[in-house]
Amino acid sequence: MTGAQLVKMLGVTKVRISKAEQDELHGSVTLKTMQSMAEALEAQSLSKEQLEFEIERIAAQIINKILSDFCNDQ
Repeated sequence: MTGAQLVKMLGVTKVRISKAEQDELHGSVTLKTMQSMAEALEAQSLSKEQLEFEIERIAAQIINKILSDFCNDQ
């Protein structure tokens, strides 16, 4: 997730995200800030069905590439 996407999801400014990043580096980020960011990141995760679809899609691409390479080597 980009900073801009996080800004949009959390409804805060870019400055706030930048401050949170700096606070995290210095060990002074609050639990409330971390909770908000964690929830925003979790909200972007794929559903079980979406994840299964993507796994199958990528596996098919890999198999097709392997078969194509194999056929071209013959």
